Amino acid sequence: MMTGLAYMTGPTGRPLRVGSSANDIMGGLFGAFSVLAALMERKETGKGRSLRVGLFENCLLLVAQHMVQFELEGTNPPPMPERTFSWPVYDIFDTADRRQMFVGAVTEGQWTALCRLLGLDELLADPGLQERMDQIEARDRTIPIVARAIASRQSEQLAEAFEKLGIPYSPIAKPSDMYSDPHVMRPGGLAKSRLPVGQSFRAPSLPFDVDGVVLTGGGDVPALGQDTGAVLGSLGLDAEAIGKAQGSVRKAA
Repeated sequence: MMTGLAYMTGPTGRPLRVGSSANDIMGGLFGAFSVLAALMERKETGKGRSLRVGLFENCLLLVAQHMVQFELEGTNPPPMPERTFSWPVYDIFDTADRRQMFVGAVTEGQWTALCRLLGLDELLADPGLQERMDQIEARDRTIPIVARAIASRQSEQLAEAFEKLGIPYSPIAKPSDMYSDPHVMRPGGLAKSRLPVGQSFRAPSLPFDVDGVVLTGGGDVPALGQDTGAVLGSLGLDAEAIGKAQGSVRKAA
């Protein structure tokens, strides 16, 4: 809210939080990057560093592009749902089977392929739509035409055709849909963990491969206070002090 990310996410007058804990996740990543950089430097210098990672500063970086746009142009960029489009088609449409689908046509070839697929020869023949900028500036009248054509077709039929033609598209999926997504469900795509009560759950693996192998580790979720004794013992506390600390944890639980 403080950096402008919520303002940029929702329409005018309706600032919205991002649909995930993006700031916390990115803050953790920058923390990891900072630690790794300090460790690499320590190998060379033998000296450590004091590090600080702030959620405000992290979120500030997420809106850097919008800040720089204002700095260079002198105008505050509108929220993302109201941005001036840079492509002829880059929108969400309803299909005949009442599903939502994102479709993009960002190049001349994709525009032509999309119009031919949807039978929109009138757009291809329109003298005022022969250049990319003309297609962008005419979105107010062309997008409703594209929307009607897409609304007359089934989502599976469209997906198959878009795939063959190289037209960017995607169904509007829910997080729960990921558990039936072929790519997510590939070997190593999910990591399995267990809660202290015994219930298991699956979560995405780390988003990178190492030597072609997906890192699926992560471990089970520890119980509250599970490692208190080991941690305090490593710090030199005696059994009595550790027992008091563990009692405080149990009361808090």
